[in-house]
Amino acid sequence: MANSLLEREAILTAVARHGASARDGRGRWLLLRGGPGMGLTSCVEGALRQERATGGIRVRHARSVPQEAEYPFGVLRQLFPEEDAALPFTDGPPAGSRQPLFHRLTTRLAGGPPVLLAVEDLQHTDEASWRWLGYLTRRLGRLPVLLLLTSAPSFDTGELFRATGQETTLPPLSDPAVEQLAAVHGHGRTTARLCAEASAGNPRLLHALLADLPAQGVPRTLDELVDTRYRDAVAQLLDSDPAPARRATALALALCAAAEEASPSGTPPLMHPDGEAVPLPPDGEVPLLPPDGGTPLLPAGIAGADPAFLAGVTGLTRERQRGVLRAMPRLARLLSHPLPREAVLASARDGELAPLRLRAARQLYEGGAPAPAVAAHLVGLPEITEEWMTRILEEAAELELGQGRPERAVPLLRSASTGPLTEGRRTALACRLASLELFSSAVASTRRLHRELQLTNGPQRLWVASALCGALVAQGCIGPAMRVLKEATDPYEDSRLTRTTRVVAAAIGVHDPEELPRSLIALRTRPEDSPASAAAPEHSPDAPSESAEALADSLVALYEAGSGEVSAHESTARVLDLLADPLHPRLRTSLFSVSACLLQWADHPADARDLARRALPHPPALPDLTDFGQQQLILARGKASLSTGRFQQVIDENEPILRACADQGIQLPHVVAALAIAHGELDQGDTAQRLLSESAAWEFNGSWSWDELLYVRGRLHSFDGRWEQALDDYLACGARKRKRGFESPIAQPWRSGAAQALTALGRPVEAVRFADEELRHARAWGTPRVIGRALHLRAVAIGGRLGLETLDEAVALLRSAPAPVELTEALLDLGRARIAAGHGRKGREALREAHRLAQRPSAELPRGPLAERTGAHRPDSGEGETDTTEPDGGKPDGGDADGRVGTAGDPSGRVGTAGDPSLPRLFRAAGHALALAGARGVGRAPVTDAASPLTDAEQRIVDLAVRGLTNHQIGESLHLARRTVETHLTHAYRKLGISRRTQLAARLRSGEPGGPWSGEV
Repeated sequence: MANSLLEREAILTAVARHGASARDGRGRWLLLRGGPGMGLTSCVEGALRQERATGGIRVRHARSVPQEAEYPFGVLRQLFPEEDAALPFTDGPPAGSRQPLFHRLTTRLAGGPPVLLAVEDLQHTDEASWRWLGYLTRRLGRLPVLLLLTSAPSFDTGELFRATGQETTLPPLSDPAVEQLAAVHGHGRTTARLCAEASAGNPRLLHALLADLPAQGVPRTLDELVDTRYRDAVAQLLDSDPAPARRATALALALCAAAEEASPSGTPPLMHPDGEAVPLPPDGEVPLLPPDGGTPLLPAGIAGADPAFLAGVTGLTRERQRGVLRAMPRLARLLSHPLPREAVLASARDGELAPLRLRAARQLYEGGAPAPAVAAHLVGLPEITEEWMTRILEEAAELELGQGRPERAVPLLRSASTGPLTEGRRTALACRLASLELFSSAVASTRRLHRELQLTNGPQRLWVASALCGALVAQGCIGPAMRVLKEATDPYEDSRLTRTTRVVAAAIGVHDPEELPRSLIALRTRPEDSPASAAAPEHSPDAPSESAEALADSLVALYEAGSGEVSAHESTARVLDLLADPLHPRLRTSLFSVSACLLQWADHPADARDLARRALPHPPALPDLTDFGQQQLILARGKASLSTGRFQQVIDENEPILRACADQGIQLPHVVAALAIAHGELDQGDTAQRLLSESAAWEFNGSWSWDELLYVRGRLHSFDGRWEQALDDYLACGARKRKRGFESPIAQPWRSGAAQALTALGRPVEAVRFADEELRHARAWGTPRVIGRALHLRAVAIGGRLGLETLDEAVALLRSAPAPVELTEALLDLGRARIAAGHGRKGREALREAHRLAQRPSAELPRGPLAERTGAHRPDSGEGETDTTEPDGGKPDGGDADGRVGTAGDPSGRVGTAGDPSLPRLFRAAGHALALAGARGVGRAPVTDAASPLTDAEQRIVDLAVRGLTNHQIGESLHLARRTVETHLTHAYRKLGISRRTQLAARLRSGEPGGPWSGEV
């Protein structure tokens, strides 16, 4: 094909020149060198067509093949078929007696017309024919013969007489030529660049790749090609070289380059002596080894070729390896691209790569290379046979996890799990691997743990069962999780181990309201000392009874706090005592999670976040969802941030978790709830609703995490003025909590939400009943946040002078709590109430304070009692000091370095940025309320009489309109004419600064001048 001869014009010109000379009786020879796929055959065919078209010359063509290299005179038999009878089929006479035959053939050529003799693949020519071709070149000067030859680049052509001919090497196609061919196939420059790199200018590879390219997009792997022609062409290229050493070298180079790409954090597996890679010019032909044998040259994609290292991989001697590298100049450029590297490795035969991988890994390990560089070779082995291999794979996996790349860590751990392991180490590895697989396939993770549970005996069985339960809880399967732990308890006679198992089961039992009473009985019942338990070591790692009792006590404290039996002060004291003792590492996160929840409820968010920081992996590593303690710590950490107005921090910490769990069957309602309310508070309602919609397909169960989602859904409905829907969700949340016996408002203050919704729906009597009940439970807990919040919503429900006084009390209490959202909301209602009561100046002062607080809620989180008690030492002791910086030099929890505050780990407690409000929803509401109140220095609302409150009639009609009633239905309900309803709505629209009915709910939410404060005070 014509395209195959692109940039081969110089070859055809040389053939034409030598052909003209042969026609004049002055013969010449021309040797074309080139590797497989470089177009030697196409050049010969083009030359033959050209000379036939010119005329005046006969053409004879022969091709050597390796299968006939031992057949004497095989090539001559093709060139001179008429001499077939005269050419012997045996090894032939000795070299000296061949001269008459050679002379006769040459004389025949001299006496005939001009002839073009073409012989391809000299490296496969039989010895007798090769001797005759050399004989011919020494006599060509007086013969009408053009001898056109081709050979491999490394073939020794010393037999040819240099004075009568020349040789040339076919260069690879240039990038402009590749771009031209790609354009003919309809591809642009980006694809053309891929073609240039993935073919290295080799015409055969180029045409195969062009035939395999998809119509759209640039492929990055072989699987993205439409066919296997390119893969097959690379395999043919590799198979065409009969030398095993060259094939092994090509595979080793591809293997090491692929391993380097797979371990970017490690030292390149092929290193220059000076540590630097020398890039190969895109179109040049730079040898792997320079003529002086100095520093090798390879493209940056391969990083360098140390012959000593390669020799260790291939099993060749160093000198032999250097010779092989010199003989393979163009392979370097080809293997600098991942597509041909993948094709080279795909062409490997069974069992061909494993020895190369093993030798490469061993060399790197013994040379002190980083674990990722060694593991990149080990992970491809069919079997891990030595202990050091397992250790390196685990070390590399942990490094990948630390960089937030679990998808790279999983295959490393899978490979490590096939190695020689003790039972305890195998179990630990299986649990670790299952925790990572949970993010890619919850089914695979669960099956792995089920299998390990069947293989494990003794105390380790408890920890496998615990991990399996965590995985099942993460998938919403509470019942199966409880059954697993019950079955795991049965085989043990050791009372301490049985007690530990029951405590762990009770920790999961809080998810199931049916199981909770039995769990509480188990937690509150101390086991009698048995002979078996007395014989156990006091701090046996396999029978962590002391830590189990601490966990049991903390779970009892958690339930008693939720049921309203104890105060915040009592709960905090119990937590501090429990955390003062050494903790068994297996139960550490569970105890930390319960303690963090209690501390967050007790208005100690800094302590709660500190416990979460110690127990959860440092970002970007993901938490272990097979550990239900870490599951609950995620909630405690998020609630601590939400309570202090750090909404962007919640998003930064939880979005990666939710993203990793997408479409894997994992249900994390508490994570969705935290993200949804954070987006809602940031005035990103569409995002919040999208998150809730995506979780709508999940099946509700008895887990406490669904309580949180219901409460948040109610809050978001209230933000948009959908009071009926908000009330339904608040009541549903309350019903679930009451079934569990959790009456306290410390976790989800659903009664306050219901009171707010009932007030907005015009049902104040019911609202006051809920508010009073909330206040009673809040006073029992005793923290300023819950009492202040309950007082605030009670004040809204009762209205009037008593409501105003109650609001003053609520604001005073909330000022002493780390509760910027609750304080801002209370200040907004206080300002409106004062204005409605005729105290405009004081009302505007409260609104301005709310406006300022929403822009910058707090300066610093108060130091908690846990930090005060432990000082510089962590509560679990033995872990060193609690520093204010992380190992990477950053702040705890990964604070940003760009000046943003309020993101993960800002120890100062600041929130927001210099330009943006930290509480956007409340900032907007406060600004609008100030505008309605006629305050200076804020934007005015687009109304003509905004300062005028709604009349009672207007308020009643607006309330019904917000509930979705039509004008006709409102008229029937209030016994008014439809015209009267429309008139009142028109006046209300003007006062509220809106033009459509759909804007009513949002405007009333952001700052209505009417409501409970529009009547007499």
